[in-house]
Amino acid sequence: MRSKGGVDNKNDASAKYGRSLNRDRRKQELSRITKDNYQILRRIQDARPAYNHREWEKSAKTNDRLLENI
Repeated sequence: MRSKGGVDNKNDASAKYGRSLNRDRRKQELSRITKDNYQILRRIQDARPAYNHREWEKSAKTNDRLLENI
């Protein structure tokens, strides 16, 4: 008897055990990483700038004037 080209080695274990053993652990790890990333983002957003842009602009203007005098 000929078959219609179907798969002849079905694995019933996948239906029986349907989920990964590490699923809960991976979910916990993803949750921890997401929480850590959010905390890092908050620290970055709350940090004060390390430079003063007004001083940079003043310095740039001074340098431009010096270059014009050369």
